[in-house]
Amino acid sequence: MPEEKTEVQALYENYQEYNKVLRTWFVTFGIGGPALILTNETVQKQLKAAGQAEEITWLFLFGAGFQILGTLINKVAAYYSYAAADGVIEPTDWRAVAAARVSHWYWIDLFADIGCAGAFAWALLKMFRAFIQ
Repeated sequence: MPEEKTEVQALYENYQEYNKVLRTWFVTFGIGGPALILTNETVQKQLKAAGQAEEITWLFLFGAGFQILGTLINKVAAYYSYAAADGVIEPTDWRAVAAARVSHWYWIDLFADIGCAGAFAWALLKMFRAFIQ
C-alpha cells in the first residue's frame, strides 16, 4: 500500500508546482521579449522610433538577472546541504551551516521573483506605450 503524504508534503508539492509555473512564465518572457525585439523588424523600428529599444532590452536582461542570481544562491546552498548530508563535508562546517540558513530564507526567492516580474512588467508597459503613441 502506498505511503500517505503528510500535510506538509502535500503543501510543499503544491508550492513546488506553482514555483514551476512561475519559472516557466519568467523563462517565456525572458526569452520571448528579447527574441521578439531582435527578430521582428516592425517591433524593432517601432521601439527605436519611440526611443525605447535599449531600455526595454536592459529591463529584460535585468529581469533574467534577478532569476539567475536567485537560482545561483539557491544552487550553492542546495549543494552544500547535499554535501553535508552525504558526508562530503561535516554538518558543522561553516558552509553547511550557512547553507542550512540560506535554504530557509524565502526572501531570496521573493526578491528574485518581484525583481524579475517588476522588470518584465516595466518592459511590457514600455512596449505597449511605444506602440500606442
